[in-house]
Amino acid sequence: MAAEYEIFERIKENPSARIWRYMNFTKFVYLLDTRCLYFRRSDKLEDRFEGSTPKPNFYFQGERHSGFLKQFRRYVAINCWHINTRESAAMWELYGKGKSGIAIQSTYERLMESFSEVEEKPEVGRIQYIDFQTDFSPIVNQSEFLTGRNHYYQFMYKRKSFKHENELRALICRPPPSTAEGRLDLSENLIHDGIPVKVAIKTLIEKIFIHPDAPLWLIELVKSIAKKYDIHDAEIPVKQSSLADDPIY
Repeated sequence: MAAEYEIFERIKENPSARIWRYMNFTKFVYLLDTRCLYFRRSDKLEDRFEGSTPKPNFYFQGERHSGFLKQFRRYVAINCWHINTRESAAMWELYGKGKSGIAIQSTYERLMESFSEVEEKPEVGRIQYIDFQTDFSPIVNQSEFLTGRNHYYQFMYKRKSFKHENELRALICRPPPSTAEGRLDLSENLIHDGIPVKVAIKTLIEKIFIHPDAPLWLIELVKSIAKKYDIHDAEIPVKQSSLADDPIY
């Protein structure tokens, strides 16, 4: 197996690895109401380095190839998770902003099983963190993009400054069609803002946590909404974050 394929294979060695998705209250309701995980188009994510290549790749492959990769970001959509055995105060701060944040606890295995009825299966792998000034990411020729999973490699590497995210990433690629000359036609957007992907909610979600500083009324509201969508404590516990616990002096 080529070393780069380990990006997708390594996580399979620990299928019960615990993963988290932190979100605001609106996105939580969207998930329950639509039964969909939303995959955002890669060039619309906050990190402007998404889908870019390190400097050594740029100098090795040239500016023309780099321009192609920049355009190709419009054909890849991403859904992100945090790998951790426990809650993360940093992730609450970054992605569960305010006191109305929600965190969904799941596992890699549950995530994969939740896509069982989806024809357009996402690729899922663990992000590798490298130095974009000095490190290479896998070298992929433009002609290889439509063979296997080559078109994903550039989206599985991020700068070391994001290492705290410890990210598990799910991706969907809708590659552009080929021209008569055998090149990719990058003139059309096949993904607009993103892609809603159907999931089996009760397979996906193991537990639901509410922001540690959430007021009591919000905690009760989240529990009430969960019940309306047929999520009951006996199956999927809904509780306030353990980070809200008082210290023992």
